[in-house]
Amino acid sequence: MTRSTRSRSSSATSGRSTASSRGSSSAKSTQVERLPLARADTRDTLYLWTQIVGKVRLDLEPMVNHWWQVPLYVSARGLSTSLMHAGDRGLEIEFDFLHHVLELRTTSSEVRQIALEPRTVASFYAEVRRVLDELGIEVHLLGRPVEVAVAIPFAEDDEHRAYDRDAAARFWQALVLSHRTLSKFRARFIGKASPVHFFWGATDLAATRFSGRTAPAHPGGVPNCPDWVQQKAYSHEVSSCGFWPGGSEEGSFRLRLSRAKGLLCLAGHSGGGVLRQRPLRVLAALPHRAGGRRARADAAVVLPEHLRGRGGARRLGPGLARDKRTAMSRLPCPHLGTAAPVVTPSSTGCEDCERTGGEWVHLRVCMTCGHVGCCDSSPNRHATAHYHANPDHPIIRSYEPGEDWWWCYPDELMFEVEGAPLAPSHP
Repeated sequence: MTRSTRSRSSSATSGRSTASSRGSSSAKSTQVERLPLARADTRDTLYLWTQIVGKVRLDLEPMVNHWWQVPLYVSARGLSTSLMHAGDRGLEIEFDFLHHVLELRTTSSEVRQIALEPRTVASFYAEVRRVLDELGIEVHLLGRPVEVAVAIPFAEDDEHRAYDRDAAARFWQALVLSHRTLSKFRARFIGKASPVHFFWGATDLAATRFSGRTAPAHPGGVPNCPDWVQQKAYSHEVSSCGFWPGGSEEGSFRLRLSRAKGLLCLAGHSGGGVLRQRPLRVLAALPHRAGGRRARADAAVVLPEHLRGRGGARRLGPGLARDKRTAMSRLPCPHLGTAAPVVTPSSTGCEDCERTGGEWVHLRVCMTCGHVGCCDSSPNRHATAHYHANPDHPIIRSYEPGEDWWWCYPDELMFEVEGAPLAPSHP
């Protein structure tokens, strides 16, 4: 099958479909080693099977921003749709990679199983439709895959038929391991953030943070997927991290859509293969199949390091607090040298709002002078106004309890500084 370059939505047209590249990955329960992964034939078959099940969820659930109603979720057995609503009944469909069945369960105690075994996509699709009909659940879905260059209708696909139990189980274990790390990473952000979910169109497990600002229109161009699908997915600025079992390019990735740059930036490659197709631009990568120290390291350590930035290149080591000169080569942006490791906040609230009687949502502190201003979600956006009035004060830091991120205005870059003192926070 010919894969498209990564896209992050999982949605569809009137036929209710979603996006995709595909793949599968393998992993041990605690380590990312030279993963023998995923036989490509099993990977491609599973990719198409998850699209079929995902399209059921797409049809039954109401639209949620950024297509959040369509992903699957990592479960204690595999991948689940979670609870869906079919009239006055609930329905859940789960890929069980322990017992190798697709299980359909309703809230009226009905249970049906479809064997996960070597079988064509056409056979799997027909059986899913038959069981849904037997349960009296009507669904309307687009009967072909999306975001692939050649979209063979499910009912006619006799080409993809492989299913290796061991490869499928390793794929699930890789998702379980990645889910643990992404959940911890997501928990550190107090703003709008997505769940940790599996977009069956692009076969990635991801967590996404939002700045609150609108984004430039996504340029589209994803094979067999209308441009408006991607534009809904990327309507606002995002910073997304996750695990992408993308075959030869599998690994963790970071993705960013910036209003200023107008670019969708992605990281994720392996074994020397790099995704590069405008408007995508590779920022960094953590290969999961390459040899060497990183490939053998505990993923619970390696992944958080990668998600914070470009390995060592986009994060600042402990040297900041002691000697800026030795750390400059590893600065996440060239403006961090103007910031102080520690500042004394000028106020416990937005000083400009307090003076004028305004209100704020969240607070930010200037890391040059300590000015405390309100965020861009606040009516007056005093933190940004302070930067525009003082362009030599380019770095701010969150002034919210539990948050530890920094922001560079000129580069429009969010990052964390490893080893920096704890972020100041208002009472």
